[in-house]
Parts: sequence; structure tokens; C-alpha cells
Amino acid sequence: MDTLYGRVAGLDVHKDTIVVCVRTVAESKTTRMCRTFPTTTEQLEALRAWLEEERCTH
Repeated sequence: MDTLYGRVAGLDVHKDTIVVCVRTVAESKTTRMCRTFPTTTEQLEALRAWLEEERCTH
């Protein structure tokens, strides 16, 4: 049996930006949020913080 995660993120990495989409599933309702982050150190830390806020671990 496959393991299904309720919160996942996908990252599309480019030279100057990273596009991140977080998908959550709760009670048969799927929600998707996408954000774009520049690749500066400050913004990579903001990306990490956003994923932590969304409780995304996979």
C-alpha cells in the first residue's frame, strides 16, 4: 500500500527564482497555494519559514 501525505510541497527551481506549491488534503478537500521566491539567502530563509508555517514536511 502506498503512503499518502496530507501536506506536500513541489519546488520548481530556476536560476533566479523558486516556485513552490503546497498542497493540503483535509476531509476530502484539496487546497493548493503557490508562491515564488527569489534565490537570495534572505528569501530562501523566507521559503523555509513559509513551509514550516504550513507544516509541510514532504
